[in-house]
Amino acid sequence: MEIQQVCAVEDEKERCVPCDPGEYAARGADADSCVAIPGDVQRHEFDDFELAAAEEIDGLCQSWTLGNETEIWVNAVELRTNGGYHHSNWLFAPDTEYAGPDGAWKCKERGYSELQAAVAGGVLFAQSTQAKRQVQKFPEGVAVRLPPHARIIGGTHLLNTSDEPFNTTVELSIHTLPESDVQVPLAPFRLSYLDLTIPPQSVSAFSGECDVATAINKGPGPLDMDLYYVMPHYHSLGNAFRLEVFGGPDDGKKLFEIGAFDGEAHGAPFDPPISMAEAKGFRFTCGFENPRNVEVGWGIGDQEMCVMLGFTRADWAFDASVLAGDAAGTKDGVRQFTGACGVLPLEFERGKGELSPMPGGR
Repeated sequence: MEIQQVCAVEDEKERCVPCDPGEYAARGADADSCVAIPGDVQRHEFDDFELAAAEEIDGLCQSWTLGNETEIWVNAVELRTNGGYHHSNWLFAPDTEYAGPDGAWKCKERGYSELQAAVAGGVLFAQSTQAKRQVQKFPEGVAVRLPPHARIIGGTHLLNTSDEPFNTTVELSIHTLPESDVQVPLAPFRLSYLDLTIPPQSVSAFSGECDVATAINKGPGPLDMDLYYVMPHYHSLGNAFRLEVFGGPDDGKKLFEIGAFDGEAHGAPFDPPISMAEAKGFRFTCGFENPRNVEVGWGIGDQEMCVMLGFTRADWAFDASVLAGDAAGTKDGVRQFTGACGVLPLEFERGKGELSPMPGGR
């Protein structure tokens, strides 16, 4: 399992600890180590927000207007919270979008949507479920471009798990590179299984096969893409997530896999990146174990999700979803579900790191 901690064996027992603020868990051939996050850092503390006992809020946005006159190239992001943030997705857009004072505001009051923000600007970072600290660190020379006059917006899901009022805190740091050091601008993508119908008192798996190459090329053609980073998201019933190559000579090759939900920070960089040149796209699977007497669907509260954020070197980004699925039998006691995966492509101007809608797709 990929977890953002450094693990070592002491007295024949493995002990894993998180790195300190400003550091990340670097993976080495011989051992892992905590390493200072490189680059110039900009740090922002967002508004506190008080939650009532056991209160849950979805659709609260937090914004940070950077006031940057020139573009910014982000190689790493660090998030720190005291635990009130169940999940958060951080995007960026021109500061002419979603106008209003920075701080906490209801997303719907400014017409905020993640897809619209992604097209207007782009995707920066996603938080693992209930992780209190997380670092998204790309390899050296690899970065996400923030344009001049950018505003960072976090669409957040807050949850107070205690029976007392709780005051949330959150801090975001971006670690940047000079443009001359950037070798690879990154494009975002997302995989989702939206039609979750998790059966009661059973173990189940939901899978989608996303033919990205055909959607981009409008027919057969190469997939000019290198995979640099992935980060899955599911809730407490999740027992597995798996990402594989779909199509081509490496069909079925495992790219990433983690196990049951644990509230820790996940997400994995690939260094060197994985070439997808001979593949059609991705196959992804979310596994769930539901001990309840009722079916569970997509949503917050006691419901579930199955979604993954990724970053690639490519001339396009994409949003791929299974909107309607069906039962597909049982394998080794696990009930199988699958459905067609629609792909919405977005052109990505690699030299500028900008997105625009592309005809076709889902």
